[in-house]
Amino acid sequence: MKHSTLAIALITFSLTACDQGTADKVAATPPAQKEAAPWATLVPESPALPPSHPVINANDAAMAVAQTEIKETETGTVISSVNVQEFTYIEVKQGQNVRWLASQEIYVEPGATIKFDSGSTMNNFESKVLERSFPQMTFVNSVSIAAHE
Repeated sequence: MKHSTLAIALITFSLTACDQGTADKVAATPPAQKEAAPWATLVPESPALPPSHPVINANDAAMAVAQTEIKETETGTVISSVNVQEFTYIEVKQGQNVRWLASQEIYVEPGATIKFDSGSTMNNFESKVLERSFPQMTFVNSVSIAAHE
């Protein structure tokens, strides 16, 4: 009984919505003028670049960042290294200090002197691949072999 009442109500609604006279009236009504979004006046327009300014292109900006030379300002002696999945973990001695670096894959031997950039250091780094924790890991962008001792 409940299902038949619901079905009748749906059919009645469908027939009412499809009434041709209503559709003609709706189509004859002109579309309303769109109002500006209320926040549009709160955000100022970006100033135009001066006529002599070069065109800014996202691809050009990315290339400029990629071409920036990374300065290898630090050196150290390799104690050990582990190569895993396109990365190399390098244990380095600098004076009396020992630290770990993570870089793109490079093959280095113990005793080699390497140059590297200052990178970015993360405390309490856990390597899932090595299943090991490090008190500090410095992620560097560039490593090169300077000389063998």
